Amino acid sequence: MEASTAGVEASKILIFGGTGYIGKYVVKASIKLGHKTFVYTRPITPQSNPDKINLLMEFESIGAYIIQGELEEHDKIVATLRRVDVVISLLPLPQVPDQIHIIEAIKVAGNIKRFLPSEFGVEEDRLSFLPPFEACLDKKRKIRRAVEAAGIPYTYVSANCFGAYFVNHLLRPHEEHDDIIVYGSGEAKDT
Repeated sequence: MEASTAGVEASKILIFGGTGYIGKYVVKASIKLGHKTFVYTRPITPQSNPDKINLLMEFESIGAYIIQGELEEHDKIVATLRRVDVVISLLPLPQVPDQIHIIEAIKVAGNIKRFLPSEFGVEEDRLSFLPPFEACLDKKRKIRRAVEAAGIPYTYVSANCFGAYFVNHLLRPHEEHDDIIVYGSGEAKDT
């Protein structure tokens, strides 16, 4: 079933993290809805994952514009931002603090109508958790405050957590551990 966009002006959307866990679906949906879609991705190197290369080729075949660059390439990001009006960041949790580069470039470009920073988890301003998750939320809160201080039009999307992502990231089951941390007294009753 095709999405109906009758009477709606298409946006020009720049997506950071478009080859990731959620990003690949957002890129495809953006294109399907008729938006001119740009994907900012790390440069392809001989060490690049073949799946990522194939995904970028697929994106190009359906109409996406691929921009290869690093988040520290301020001038390149500013030039790309001047071609779009909406920015969606889907950077993974370890790169959340790196969104400061995007925020700084948006301030310079001065034309962005809406920024959606990488949130896609819990509502961090209303909740508090035990470490190490609280440390992750603190990083996201700092980005929120930077967006707000910059005066950038924004939308936060809190869609709750993706359990599989956090199991892999926070618990690191692929690493060996000599010890574990159990929070609380151990007296809590299961319900």
